[in-house]
Amino acid sequence: MEIRAMEQEEQKYTYRQSMQIQGQTGSIGYLRGDFGSRGNEFHTTWNDHRQSLKTEEFQAELDDVINALRSKEYGLLEGRSQMSAYAGKFPDSAFLGNCGTEYGFRVDTEKHAYLIRCSPIKGDYNFYCFCYVKEWLDSHMKKARQGIRFIDPHYKELFRIPDGEKILITTGWGEKNERVCRFIDEYHSEIDSNIYHICEFAERMERSGATCEPVQAEPQKNRNMERQVVLMAQINNKYVRSLSKLMEAGFSDEKAILAMTMDDILALPGISVAEIVMINGIQKAVKANKVITFLGGGEV
Repeated sequence: MEIRAMEQEEQKYTYRQSMQIQGQTGSIGYLRGDFGSRGNEFHTTWNDHRQSLKTEEFQAELDDVINALRSKEYGLLEGRSQMSAYAGKFPDSAFLGNCGTEYGFRVDTEKHAYLIRCSPIKGDYNFYCFCYVKEWLDSHMKKARQGIRFIDPHYKELFRIPDGEKILITTGWGEKNERVCRFIDEYHSEIDSNIYHICEFAERMERSGATCEPVQAEPQKNRNMERQVVLMAQINNKYVRSLSKLMEAGFSDEKAILAMTMDDILALPGISVAEIVMINGIQKAVKANKVITFLGGGEV
């Protein structure tokens, strides 16, 4: 099997899709798991999407993939601290997901693609592994790269947006609403969970006196605290353990770290004097807005 950090266009497929998109991408189902209160347990739940694709061959392969990712060779699914350390080797895996900073990996076998969304935070589900027929998923994403077309009733193209982005609809009475759009095919799109032919949607807009326009996509927020942690962990691995402890304890952003008291720090499991000093240094760096300088070995 081959594993790599997910591309941005693949990230959206680590969340539940509509039945239409599930069918077009060959979505078999997903495995959801967490590492328990101790961080080294392994609890999972499987959810079916398309039982006809869940063959005995696939089930055996899924077991092999998950067991490999739990092994010390990979370590991605070995536990929370191991997941944090593994993500530190792949800074490009970090992205802003629905639950804050998450980490995405894709595993490919001959017939299947496994898209894994990771969150090494105590109290949350730590991973979701969405399973696809590789050929179907890649074919759908290739077509989706042409974007979603919006036209007027005379079939004149107004604009295109990338798959998964939003439009702003302004009603005839001035009410404004943003709607997420998903690519179905060249002539159909899914807008706010409803599927429209591009002509049908244009006619609906005209009849109701509404207009629509693209919403400018927000830039990938890659300067958040956890992304900085991942990048600098590559430079200085001695920080991985103490930073993992902070994340597992729920101190995963600047505000939470600054608010930590000495009692909070002493309550961290297995905390050492050296780690206390390091965490105090991180707090000072966050306050001075010099986290990268500090983690890179510079003075704050």
